[in-house]
Amino acid sequence: MADVSKLEQEALSRGWDEVERACLFAKVIDTWYAGRDGLRDAVEDFKLRCERDNDDVMTALALAMRSDLGRSENAEVATYADDDLSTAVVLLGEAEGGLLERITAHTACGIAFGGRRLWELGQEQYSMALSIGSGHEPGELDFILAPIAFNCCEDQVAWAGTLRQLGDEAGVLERFEIWEEASAALAQFEIPVPWRRELTALGVLMEAIAGKDVAQAARRQLEDISLAVDGSEQAEPRPVAHLKLAVALSEATAGRPGARAASREAVAAVAPKLFPHMHDLALFVAGELEAIDDCPNGLAYGRRQLSQNWASRLAQLSTMRARIKAEKISAEHRVLSREINLDPLTGIGNRRAMARYIEALSHRDEMTVALLLTDFDDFKEINDCFGHGIGDSTLLRVARVLERNARAADLAVRMGGDEFALLLAGVDLEVAVDRAESVMAQIDQEPWEDLRSGLSVSLSIGVATGRASEAEELIASADAALYRAKRAGGHCVIRAKGD
Repeated sequence: MADVSKLEQEALSRGWDEVERACLFAKVIDTWYAGRDGLRDAVEDFKLRCERDNDDVMTALALAMRSDLGRSENAEVATYADDDLSTAVVLLGEAEGGLLERITAHTACGIAFGGRRLWELGQEQYSMALSIGSGHEPGELDFILAPIAFNCCEDQVAWAGTLRQLGDEAGVLERFEIWEEASAALAQFEIPVPWRRELTALGVLMEAIAGKDVAQAARRQLEDISLAVDGSEQAEPRPVAHLKLAVALSEATAGRPGARAASREAVAAVAPKLFPHMHDLALFVAGELEAIDDCPNGLAYGRRQLSQNWASRLAQLSTMRARIKAEKISAEHRVLSREINLDPLTGIGNRRAMARYIEALSHRDEMTVALLLTDFDDFKEINDCFGHGIGDSTLLRVARVLERNARAADLAVRMGGDEFALLLAGVDLEVAVDRAESVMAQIDQEPWEDLRSGLSVSLSIGVATGRASEAEELIASADAALYRAKRAGGHCVIRAKGD
């Protein structure tokens, strides 16, 4: 990761936002694959960078990843994790971004839902990811779409295995039919040979869950894998685990003498950390067999617990759907509020936002506010000589300069036309004048000729300070100072009289 860190530093120094985000994401993936400590911190750094860049797609990706980390912790953390996931889903619903980024973010949401056993929502996210990637040349996006299609297949098997424990035969058959569709879709992609072996093993396991006797077929495949990997089952534990569980299920369904031994072998082969749902199924099969002679009440108790867990899962599914719906409504309100309070051309605050800002400050006792009122010295000439398109571009640049000079507690505003304002909370006149002169210097240093040869921009700024509760007097004072700056020939900063 040394090269990535070096590239990240260069991206930071050169202002390459997309490159810096990519480097932070690479650190997340490297930490995850290596199993090192610090994964949560890496995800948090990635999320903060995406939020700072207003990249909704990548923010959604970061939130989905963080939600997956928090789901297994205490109840309070798990609740926040669910909030992260619902926010990620809603962000992706309207966000625009690169094709690969959107596919990756939807996939991360699907994985997070699958980890919660909310397979219905996971399948929706995988379907969206696959839909985004459709329509491209065959093989062009296999590297990212094939794993998603594989996840769809795995989820169907895990889902069916849980239904098998509940004794829901109709539900198992429904999953089996959808599995056939998902595996047929996956067959269209070019995937590595080990993946193909695992997919075949998953198919055999799915048939066993559906009640088919596949013991012989599973054993033949185990022999084939053994030959392919020089007799070491550890070389490919995933298909081996699936096939041994398929043998146990088939032997148990058929009531053959070797069923108990096969179930014990399956429990040993299906690692709980790697295959939590399949490990539960292996334990259940072993429990079923032991209960036949030894403990039927134990099996009844197990089924009762499973039924309650399933009811809890359905309640969680309903809660998550409601959470997503509520977040969507909240997001729509935020967008509407943002549109009402933002200038449509520059994206900074408008007069309404300024009024709300001053109103909020006025409730704080004796809160002072500085107002920098700015105006172009001859904006009409810019429009007349270079056109309104260039005029709009100059307005955008001035807005960006004002934003750079606004702290989190401040507000940049376009008052209308070529008039702007910068409101500074809790600062005195000298600080406000220094800020105004800094804005003026930055405007002078802007490479205006990049927009059009011969273009130059000059501003006048009036500065006033006062209590937020006396907004009318504050605005009048700043306006009078701006007028005097214009009368003085422009391109200067004038403070209000009496300040």
